[in-house]
This record gives sequence, C-alpha cells and structure tokens, in this order.
Amino acid sequence: MAQTDSDRKVSVIQQKPFLRAMRAELTGSFGYTVNETLNDFLQAAGGLRFHITETWSVGGSYSHYFASDKATVGELENEFGVFPERSTIQWFAGADVSWVPVYGKFVLFESGIIHWDFFLTAGAGVTKTWEPDPLVTGTAGLGTRIYLTRWLTLTMELKDHIYQQAFKAGDKLMNNLVVHSGLSIFMPFGWEYEYQR
Repeated sequence: MAQTDSDRKVSVIQQKPFLRAMRAELTGSFGYTVNETLNDFLQAAGGLRFHITETWSVGGSYSHYFASDKATVGELENEFGVFPERSTIQWFAGADVSWVPVYGKFVLFESGIIHWDFFLTAGAGVTKTWEPDPLVTGTAGLGTRIYLTRWLTLTMELKDHIYQQAFKAGDKLMNNLVVHSGLSIFMPFGWEYEYQR
C-alpha cells in the first residue's frame, strides 16, 4: 500500500548559521591583568587568525600595555619605607594555535537563538619589560565567541602569559593572567552552501 505525502517522514539537517573554516578573523580588544598586586595593567590588543578548519586555527596578536601604580605601592612606601621591585610590562607579541571543542546555542529571553563556541589556545611569544631584551613567553588560554551576525562576534578570552623575570633577589617565574574582551570581524563576510536547502 503506497504512502501518501502526508504519511512520509522527512529528516532535516539544519545548516550552521556561522562557518569558520577558510576564513580570516580580525580581532580588536581591551584587556586587564587580574593577578597583579602592585600595578594596574590595561591593554589595547589586536590579533589576526586564520581558521584552517571549523575546529583548528592559527593566529598572531600584539598587546600594548598601559601601567599605573595601585594604592598599595604608596602605602608600602609611605607607611613602611619599602620600595618593592616591580615587573613593568610594555608590550607582548606572539602566535598561537586554537582549538574549538564546543559549539552550541541558547535562547535569549525567548526572543532569539544565540550561537556561541568555546576555544582553547596555546602558543609562544615575547614580553617586553624594563629589561633591554624581550623575554621568551609561553601562553595558554581559553575563551568564547558569541555570534552576532554572519561576520561579527563578541569575543572574550582569559590568557596566561608565562615568562621568567630577573630580580635583584633572583629569577622568578611570572604569570601574567589577562582577561580580554572585544569584537572579531570574519572575512570574507559571507558564504554560500554548496547544497542549498
């Protein structure tokens, strides 16, 4: 007995509204060092990343630091006569590899579906402090993108910069933990699926 059209079941695979593979990502962001006790470090940063596949990408970034003393420095100098030795950072430049293990979506106030991803990074670069030569730096981080359009995302990242700094008391392993927030532009701005719905 033949099935009528109304009896047939059709399986539909939803196409992703955002593709990363073979696209360049240009990011501008502002950052803040969260684990520094003596300085306030604000950063203006830029990065360029190329997504080889939907999950893997390579990229480079540059961060310029703007430093100011915290109130703790004045208290130590005025109340205790202590002048602590500090690691003042000027800039960082490096490259990394990124992996996206999670891609998902959620409903925002029952008015729309928001797509997002979670990524991990590992890389290396150099950090310029008061020393004449930049310091070799390893990096590890995690972050997320919230997709606003087919070419624009809100990007947030937490990254640890690890390097060895020389002090009068001896060498010390430094962890510069930075939170970044900014916008990413993906190019080309759009794409066409090979097989349309």
